[in-house]
Amino acid sequence: MAPIVGGLAAEYQGKVGVRDINASTDETAAKFDIQGVPTYVFLDSSGKVVDHQEGGNPDALRAGFEKASGK
Repeated sequence: MAPIVGGLAAEYQGKVGVRDINASTDETAAKFDIQGVPTYVFLDSSGKVVDHQEGGNPDALRAGFEKASGK
């Protein structure tokens, strides 16, 4: 999934930030109730969750990026 996420991150550069965390040790995982890997949490510019996905569906990831960017 890293190549797909990397490509989307490049495409949405300046509009969406990407952060990779270790779900075992990062307190952010608990904050967003991340229980499976991979999990993607998309926030808008105000920090509100606009999408939450488990698994690696490329089309769903693109939709998450679009939601986070405000499209």
